[in-house]
Amino acid sequence: MVNSLNNPILKSICVGSTIITLALSPNINKDSLIIPKIALLFLLALYLIPKLVVSLRKILKVKELKTLFIIISLIIMQLLIVFFSSEAPLEQQLYGRTGRGMGILTQISMLVVMLATAVFIKKSDLKIILLTLTTSALISSAYSIFQSYGIDFIRWDTRTNGVIGTLGNPNFQSSFAALALVPAFFVFWNTRYRYLFGIGSFVIFFWTIYKTQSTQGYVTSALAVCVFVVIFLWHKNRLMASLAIIFSMTAGIVSVFGMLNFGPLRDYLYKSSVQSRGDFWRSALVTANEHPITGVGIDSFGDYYLKYRDLVAVNHPFAEYADNAHNFFLEYAATGGYPLLVLHLILLIFVLLSFFSIQRKLGKFDLQLSLIFTVWVAFQAQSVISPGNIALILWNAVISGALIGYNSAVGNSGEFNYITQESQSFTRPFSVLLVVFGLIIYYPLFNTDRQQLIAMSRKDGDLAIISAQKFPESVLRYTIITRELLDSQLPQQALVLARSAVEFNPNSPNLWALILINPVAPTDERLLAKSKLLELDPLNREVIDYKVP
Repeated sequence: MVNSLNNPILKSICVGSTIITLALSPNINKDSLIIPKIALLFLLALYLIPKLVVSLRKILKVKELKTLFIIISLIIMQLLIVFFSSEAPLEQQLYGRTGRGMGILTQISMLVVMLATAVFIKKSDLKIILLTLTTSALISSAYSIFQSYGIDFIRWDTRTNGVIGTLGNPNFQSSFAALALVPAFFVFWNTRYRYLFGIGSFVIFFWTIYKTQSTQGYVTSALAVCVFVVIFLWHKNRLMASLAIIFSMTAGIVSVFGMLNFGPLRDYLYKSSVQSRGDFWRSALVTANEHPITGVGIDSFGDYYLKYRDLVAVNHPFAEYADNAHNFFLEYAATGGYPLLVLHLILLIFVLLSFFSIQRKLGKFDLQLSLIFTVWVAFQAQSVISPGNIALILWNAVISGALIGYNSAVGNSGEFNYITQESQSFTRPFSVLLVVFGLIIYYPLFNTDRQQLIAMSRKDGDLAIISAQKFPESVLRYTIITRELLDSQLPQQALVLARSAVEFNPNSPNLWALILINPVAPTDERLLAKSKLLELDPLNREVIDYKVP
C-alpha cells in the first residue's frame, strides 16, 4: 500500500474535486458554471501528470494499475483519432460545447484524475473521499434549497425551475444529492454531533431532491439504499440478502415501467422528458451506426441530432433540440465511435470486478468500501438517462480510481511506495510549469466568453461581433449574438456574422437557419441555406414548407 507520504496527493485530488464542484464565476463569465470547472479540472490534471510520470515504472509492475493504465491509454488514443479525423470544429472538440464543456481536454483530465487516485490511494483515504464528496453535495444542495425559495445572490439565466445549485440543472443537483444521501448518514455518525450532522445531512439531501422536482433523484436514492442494504445483508444473512435482491429487482422493474407510463407508479414517475430521451437515444444510435469508427466528433452530437432523428421524434408535440444523447454510452458511441463505447464499457466492468475482488479478499463487510461502491452504482444508474456533468463525472472518476487502487493495495502485501518524498520535490517545479501552460491554453476560452458577457451587458454590438468571431468560436455564441442583432433590427450585421458562423461549422443546422430567416440575405444564399438545412434536418416540416421570398 502507498505510505503516508502520498496522502497530500490524494488530498489534493479530493479538495480539488470539491472546489471544482462548487466553482462558479458570475459577473465574470457568461458560461459561468462551466468555464471555471473545466479550467480547474485541467489544471488539477496537469499538476498530477509529473507525479504519475515518475511513478510509471512502479505502476507497471502492479497488475491492476497496469491494466488501468492500458485502458486509459487506449481511450486517449481513440479520442485523439476522433479529434483529428472528424469534421467537427477543432475548438468545439478541444474545449467542448458551450454549456457542456465535455471536450477532449476535459475527458483526458478525468482519466488522469482517475489514474492518479488509483495510484496514490490507501485504505484510510476512502474516508476523505466520502467526506469531501458529502461536503460538496451538502454545500451545493443547501444553495439549491435557498434558490427554491427565491433567495439567491446571483441572477441565473435558466429555463428550469431555478433549483440548480452549483451544477447548473435541477436533474444534476437532484442526482448529486441522491449520490451523497446514503454516505451522509454514516460519514458523520462517529462525530460528536452525529445526530445534527448525520440526520441533518440526510434531511437536506432529501429536501433538495423534493425541491428540484426531479424524478431521477428519487429513483437514484432508492437504488442507492437498496444496493447498500444488499451488501450489508450479504455478509450478515444470505437469505435476507436474496430477498432484498428480489425486492429491489421487482421495485426496479415497476419503476422503469412507471417511467414509461405503465403500471401503478405511472402517475408519479412518468414525464414527457422520458419520451424525449427515447428520441435522443434513437437518434444517437443511428448517428453511431452511420459513423461507427470515429463518431461525429467530441461533444458534437448536437450538430447531427436533427439529421438522424425519426418521424416519431418530429411528430411529438414536445419535440425539442438536443446537443447530448442523454445517455453516457450512446454519447460515447455517437461522438467517438463504437471503439470509444467499448473501451468505456471495459473500464466500467473493470471497476465492478475490482469491487468484487476486494470483497473476496476481505471476506467481511467494510462500511467505507460499501459506501464508495454504493455511490458508484448510483452514478452508473443515473448516467443511463442523463447527459454528462463535469462535477458528477469527476466524482465518478475519483471513486472508480479508488476502487481499482484499493484492489491493487489489498492484493500487494507490505508497503509499496509509488513516489518518494524526493520524487515529490523533484516533480513540483514541473507541476507548476504545466499549470502555467494550462492557464495559457484556457485563457482564450475565458477571455472570449468574458467579452461576450461584457458586450451583452453593455449592448455593444461591435464587441459582440468581435467576441463571436474570436477563437475559440462557438455555435451557441454565434446563435445568441446573431439573433440579438436580428432582434435589434441590424440584419446586415447579422448576415455577416451568420456567414462566419456557417464557415466555422457548416454541419450545424442552427447556423444555416440564421441565414434563411435573414430578410436582407440574397435569394440564392437563402435557397442554399434552405438546401443545407434540409440536409441537416430533413424531416422538419417548417423548413420543407418555407417559401424563400
